[in-house]
Amino acid sequence: MSCLSLCRKVQSLSSFFLPTFIKVTLREYIDEVKRRNAWKEELRLANLSAEERRPEEADLRKLDSSLKKNTAFIRKLASAKELSHS
Repeated sequence: MSCLSLCRKVQSLSSFFLPTFIKVTLREYIDEVKRRNAWKEELRLANLSAEERRPEEADLRKLDSSLKKNTAFIRKLASAKELSHS
């Protein structure tokens, strides 16, 4: 049952059967479900559009190459530091 149909059903029944505190609780629950569904929809749309913002594979290769060069440089510095201390 969708949130909207649940809301309509509660509104139609609440005027006859439900005490006020239950009406308030149900309305709060329905509002929370609506907020949660809106948040999920935003998240879903963001996930679907993530591919458009993803960097190209060539750009990632450049970063990988730079990382490898940086790592090698740091290792050389560490070994030079050890040699200078001994």
